Amino acid sequence: MKSRFERLSKKEQKEAIREFKEASTKNANVINRLHRLKVIGILGTIYSLIMFILDFLKEADILDYGFNTFGDAIILNYLIDASLMVFCVFFIFKSEQMIKEQVNKYLVDKLRNKQKKAFKEEFGEN
Repeated sequence: MKSRFERLSKKEQKEAIREFKEASTKNANVINRLHRLKVIGILGTIYSLIMFILDFLKEADILDYGFNTFGDAIILNYLIDASLMVFCVFFIFKSEQMIKEQVNKYLVDKLRNKQKKAFKEEFGEN
């Protein structure tokens, strides 16, 4: 089942994130850190792809870039590149998921408080 945040259009999602960010400085810090994590994940993914290509070119004796610190242990280079890519892709997906969770929690609490206020106005303070 889709969450409240996921049911919004792209424009409304951006507006909800902006509203969440402006609600408090803590929320702004959370959003900034998660965006920074996403950028680092993207940069790490690009770096790992470049290193995969360079390792492949070195193995095929097409290009020797001179950075090889492990000698001829090309498998180790591929393992390092693959682990970097896996972690960076995980960072990207997890940062998006955490933003969605935080904003959805904010939207649900905001709606719940609005409904409580309307209920109290309608039926009194009982």
